Amino acid sequence: MKETPLLFKPEMVRATLREIDPKDQTRRLLNRLLKFGKITEFGISDTPGYDWHFRDKEMRWHDISHNQGMEYWPY
Repeated sequence: MKETPLLFKPEMVRATLREIDPKDQTRRLLNRLLKFGKITEFGISDTPGYDWHFRDKEMRWHDISHNQGMEYWPY
């Protein structure tokens, strides 16, 4: 798994270091998967047996399980 740094604005650093109600999570927009390249419309799948769905760069739909996603997610 590749590690990439996050650049924080000063208010984000203060929120992370705050003693009362500290910020303990950051979120990144998922817009690229290792096998598929650039993706759009990533979300929870309603297909039985799959956890996530998305469109690839050629606008084809894909459904993947969470374990498959762990192989493709760049973070």
